Amino acid sequence: MTAPQAAAPLVAPPPTEPAALHRPWRALVAVVELALAGGLVFAAFWAWPRGFSTILTVTSEGREVVADRIHGNWLATAIGFGALGALLVVDAVRQAALAVRTRPRQAKRSTKVARED
Repeated sequence: MTAPQAAAPLVAPPPTEPAALHRPWRALVAVVELALAGGLVFAAFWAWPRGFSTILTVTSEGREVVADRIHGNWLATAIGFGALGALLVVDAVRQAALAVRTRPRQAKRSTKVARED
């Protein structure tokens, strides 16, 4: 009995176009994302204080009772703005790295000429 022959492994052909990752316009995308992240951080600092309010109540006995109220919707909005801003900063770093990435060097031709003796 003969053993089954192993099939030749499938090999993908080499790409005919350069990789689509290196695009210099990605630097502009990174700058826009950093600007948006700055705006979102500003919005987070704007929304955070709106999450707290103080309620002053005077009782029938004339005492003042101070209560602090926390509004979760404003705090969640501020946290969401901050998290989205952080994600934009991470993506801006990625975009900038892809924009300035050097292309692989092509093999240089040998300048030495083979001499025949």
